[in-house]
Amino acid sequence: MWCTASSPDRRGPDRIGEKCAFRGACGTPESGYLTVYMSLTVAVLLPLLLILIHFSAAGTSRLRTACGAQIASDSVLAEFHRELQERYDLFYVDTAYAGDSTPGTASVAAHLCFYLEKNLEGTGGTHFYTLRTGEVRITGTRAASDDGGRSLREQVYAYMSADPAGSWAAAALVTVDRWHGLELDTERWMRQREENAETLREQLDKGEKAREEQEEAAEGSDSGTPETPEESETLPQRLLSAAEEFMQQPILRQVYGAAGIPSGGSLEVAGLPSHRVLQRGTGAVQTNSHAYPQADELLFDEYILEKCGDLLHEARSESPLRCQVEYILGGRGTDRANLEVVAERLMLLRGGLNCTCLFGDEGRKARAGAVAAAVSLVLFNPELKEPLKTALLFGWAYLETVVDVRTLMKGGRVPLVKTPENWQTSLTDLLTPEGRSRTGTYTEGFDYRDHLRGLLYLEGGSLKTRRLMDVIEMEIRQTPHGDSFRIDQCIDILSFQTEVKSSTGETWEVEMTVGYD
Repeated sequence: MWCTASSPDRRGPDRIGEKCAFRGACGTPESGYLTVYMSLTVAVLLPLLLILIHFSAAGTSRLRTACGAQIASDSVLAEFHRELQERYDLFYVDTAYAGDSTPGTASVAAHLCFYLEKNLEGTGGTHFYTLRTGEVRITGTRAASDDGGRSLREQVYAYMSADPAGSWAAAALVTVDRWHGLELDTERWMRQREENAETLREQLDKGEKAREEQEEAAEGSDSGTPETPEESETLPQRLLSAAEEFMQQPILRQVYGAAGIPSGGSLEVAGLPSHRVLQRGTGAVQTNSHAYPQADELLFDEYILEKCGDLLHEARSESPLRCQVEYILGGRGTDRANLEVVAERLMLLRGGLNCTCLFGDEGRKARAGAVAAAVSLVLFNPELKEPLKTALLFGWAYLETVVDVRTLMKGGRVPLVKTPENWQTSLTDLLTPEGRSRTGTYTEGFDYRDHLRGLLYLEGGSLKTRRLMDVIEMEIRQTPHGDSFRIDQCIDILSFQTEVKSSTGETWEVEMTVGYD
């Protein structure tokens, strides 16, 4: 639209000038369009911008929530029991927190809540969105003792598999391969020994009755006084009686003698994990772990030998039981009782091996046969020869076994399988079996720890796991502030839930399962 404010009398250039003079005052048509356009644009973009800011802030808050929850859970896992980690390389959170709080999930929830608040509410009020945490609920845990110590065996696998399988693995494999089938051989020899002992008793009873009849007949005929058993006792009979008397003594007395039996420590085992009702978790399963398998028996046995003391590799001076591997095998409350259990098992296993060697040695069998023939001749009982010969061989093998066990328990070595050339005892040694200073002179073979490795391999896996937890608990209780430590209160996986609220009223549910990788 053109301006018409000029006079109708004015013409030519003057009219045009007037028109130009009033143009700046009235403006262009585009000015009105721009104003409307900008108004509509702002009206449309401002809500969109506010929506973007809202969702950006919400996303940021969710990210802060996720990061804060992860940091809080990592902070709780970082509170693992230090002594347990330093001594046994195990990672567990003690829910009693070294006796500073009541054991259970409530204390863990309180720690989680504290860390969440510090990470989410530390800057509350200074940001567009302020986050507040609600109640933290522990929905699942896995304790060290759950499922027969599955968690413990998984951590043992993780620790042992981290080391290269070097010479120790090769040595362990050689040892345990040689122990296959030894129990069956031992049981077979024990049955034969019992059967032979029964046969020998029957023959001796028969001979005793025959002598009584002869005595009665002699008294009736008044032909003189027969020889008493004391007068007619021969060298073979003294061999048998000395061996029988020796075998009836306690095993440690046979090995060490009356003055050399070690005493060691003692402990009341009634309160240990293998003897009490254990607290249990809920069986929580970690979703982001490496899924380690349970340690097999070979790895688990090597872990026991590495972390626990024994007769020749004693534990820490403050340990209530110094022979801890022997405790895992014996389960008794004193070192002496556990050593007795181990010595008896070594006697059984080595006894079977020695019987295999001796009964295959024709030269030594002939010597025992000659002695048995002399005894049967003196007693006028030829049927006594074979069972007596077998009894002498069993006694001889037993004496050899005592020397072997004594050698092992004093730090020596013994070949796993004997040969006639490296046999240590003679038949006449049965007269003085209490010669306790005698040990083997082998330079090669398996030592005491090798034999412990074999005994552990033959032991049940669940029993070893429970008794290892006993050893761990008794050790940690000797540390500062550890007198109330219980391994079934220790967890390595936990699940929790909580709610996080923003200042605008939005709520997020947080649910996590965390554990040690």
